[in-house]
Amino acid sequence: MPTAAAARTTTTTTMTVAVTKSATVTSIETQTVISSATVETESTFNTSAVSPDGLQLQVALNSTSIQSHGEVAVHIELLNTLNRNVSLTVVTNDNISAWNEDDFLCSQNPSYSLVGFALFAGHFSPSNISAAGLPLQLAAPAAIPCPFRLGLNQSTFLPTGDRTVSVSYYGQTQEPPFSVTAEVNATTGYCVNSGSINCLATTGILGYWKPGFGYAGNMTLSSKNFTYFPLGEYTVVAADDWNQYVFATFDVL
Repeated sequence: MPTAAAARTTTTTTMTVAVTKSATVTSIETQTVISSATVETESTFNTSAVSPDGLQLQVALNSTSIQSHGEVAVHIELLNTLNRNVSLTVVTNDNISAWNEDDFLCSQNPSYSLVGFALFAGHFSPSNISAAGLPLQLAAPAAIPCPFRLGLNQSTFLPTGDRTVSVSYYGQTQEPPFSVTAEVNATTGYCVNSGSINCLATTGILGYWKPGFGYAGNMTLSSKNFTYFPLGEYTVVAADDWNQYVFATFDVL
């Protein structure tokens, strides 16, 4: 679990979100986000309120501002704050499913079914996220078929942490339980074709891909279809399957 910086930002957000790649907010609370005119900034740590089931969604950024071609690390985690197991039915958040198409190649890690995120160009909050439009595409398109994977149906969060025991169903048949960590790091994905396609990810996010184009051979960060973040503000919107949302912003200077 990330360590909070000296200055923290706490966000409490409960929203109803339209099943599209942009969100419609019906319940709003405000937040304060640390920002700075220089790249010498502290990290930021934003959280939702603790849900009635004891879950809290957290977003940690290692910096609130970066230079162009720089990279910001984003860590998203869903924690059980109670000292006992919490068992819940997983009700798929359709925004997470839609956002994953832009954020991950194939999205095979089961944790992507519990938590997800989108990145938008601009400064957004629950009060104006409906005007954000489509999220930025962080994953390069690649000509790699994605294997079928069952979604999660139930998760038991172990005490005081992000570890879960989850199960899926095929028809009426329960698959064997397996361990899942309810966390994800935001990254920029790219692919290299050297006879076979090898897709990799940066340790943080540093740019985005042009929308609306297909696989085009080498999809490296030097591709004409990739753009390092232009100057301006950007907003990470994190979500979980229990309708908790957290907003965190950073600047590119």
